[in-house]
Amino acid sequence: MRDQLSGVWDLSHWNYRDHSTGSVSLPWDGHAKGRFMFDAQGRVSLHMMRTDRPGDRPSTGPSWGAALTPEEMLAILDGYLAYWGSYEIDETAQLLTIHVEGCLRPGWLGVDQYRKYELSPDARELTLIYEVPSGVHRLTWQRQ
Repeated sequence: MRDQLSGVWDLSHWNYRDHSTGSVSLPWDGHAKGRFMFDAQGRVSLHMMRTDRPGDRPSTGPSWGAALTPEEMLAILDGYLAYWGSYEIDETAQLLTIHVEGCLRPGWLGVDQYRKYELSPDARELTLIYEVPSGVHRLTWQRQ
């Protein structure tokens, strides 16, 4: 399975199903872009962003963020996720375990992230299923 997973994957679809209502929505209002990279040695890196984040203006000093409002800073931070680490695959359980070594979210540092996975028969599409207390995220990735 590691050979099938190794490579670069781009986000093609992300939805969220709410447990209490059953409603399905598109996180970040459907403005999501992402890249997942897995290598054959068991290392992983992910970057995801909301493509309509605010705050694109010329820098006025040593920090490009200095001119941003608190609301813009929050939107920029909440609209980006990045982490790296190592991974393991349990093929029997169809479970991907990511051992997070570095992350934009401090609460994920040193914490394992678990994702159920589905791989298409041609190994060109990967769906990761991430359950949270309030619902389920399904992220579909296309091999590049």
